Amino acid sequence: MEFNGLDVILRTKSAMGAIVSTSTQVNFWANVVSRTGGGGFTVGDVIGDPSCYYDPLSQRWFLVENDGGTNNAGTGLWIAVSASSDPTGVWRGFLDIPPQINDLEPFVGADKNGFYVCGIDSTGSIPTASQFCDAFPIADMEWSGAAYPATTHRNRLRGFQQASRPVIDTNPNKSASDPFVIAARSGPAQNCASASCTWGWLVSLGQWSGATASIVGAHNQALNSSMTWYTPPAAGVLEPGGNYVKVRESHTCGSAYASAASSSFYIACGEGVSPTHMGIFWAQINPSTLSVMQGGMISPVDSSGNAIDAIFPSLAIDGNDNVVITYTGVSSTVYPSTYTTAQYPGDGLGTFRTPAQIYAGATSYTADNPAGWGVYGSTAVDPSDGTVWGYNQVGLSSSEWATGIVHFSMPAP
Repeated sequence: MEFNGLDVILRTKSAMGAIVSTSTQVNFWANVVSRTGGGGFTVGDVIGDPSCYYDPLSQRWFLVENDGGTNNAGTGLWIAVSASSDPTGVWRGFLDIPPQINDLEPFVGADKNGFYVCGIDSTGSIPTASQFCDAFPIADMEWSGAAYPATTHRNRLRGFQQASRPVIDTNPNKSASDPFVIAARSGPAQNCASASCTWGWLVSLGQWSGATASIVGAHNQALNSSMTWYTPPAAGVLEPGGNYVKVRESHTCGSAYASAASSSFYIACGEGVSPTHMGIFWAQINPSTLSVMQGGMISPVDSSGNAIDAIFPSLAIDGNDNVVITYTGVSSTVYPSTYTTAQYPGDGLGTFRTPAQIYAGATSYTADNPAGWGVYGSTAVDPSDGTVWGYNQVGLSSSEWATGIVHFSMPAP
């Protein structure tokens, strides 16, 4: 499934890229969403920040998108849920009304007990008043027949830092009493304005009691001391030929993923390896003791030894606890391209393997003010066979970027 800012596209895996069906965003949401109190999706609504997740435990697809409202007046988050694992089947959805006016940048995830979506209320104050995470019992999302996903037991959780995201957990043996985890940076903003910002990650533990979810604990931990403060240069990140690509989303954790047994989780964040280059900070965290089990910085270089800027890394873990990170890499000799690196259970603690380019960009992207380069990348494990899919922005032409889709097996990317 390809869920972008314009369309909902279904493609075959066997003939990668072959389109099964295409629907515009407007038509998709108009067909699946029921607005509380009557009415549905309004043609002319401003939509953006698409987020897609398939939950192998409930065997449901989840699509979440910000709706700025008619003429961008602000409405909420559209949430759509498939009837089964087949995305070509029937969908149902609802509008999740924000705390104040307008939701932004939703991140989604699920575990055996709940479905979670974290968003930024754009009218709130940074860092905590604007951030919220809604937790729904997973049973309420598993609609069937003519029903819609139930919203009666929505739990609105507050007090998080900006850019929070639920930790994806696919452990089928997780008990009802085991906590869910919300992870985020602890700086005062997604793009912290200066080196005086607090560097760290913030872990919040949630607990279910029946259909009620609440936060039962939080912990702040300093990031790796080898990280250097990085501010994206006004001109952008250097590309071949002296061109630049603008990066507006730095110091951002792309994803958080639990191990197969829920005994730890990983985060991967874009951070500075020097004042002029972005690398990847990663960490494995024990949710029971809230301690760092291992972590480090990844500082990729090209074949000429030039530093590669790693833009918006994302991470996933398969059923054998192989960990894979994909990201967009660019340097003075490399067009914006998709890279991957991995850590296998037998590798030494604190190490990831040498990154490899797996989807080469075709040219420099020089268009002015691109919309958050790299933000729409993702990494996911295919529940049908345990293979890995990566999605990252790559350079297509000077005025166009494309989504590079890569598919590979573990343990060898």
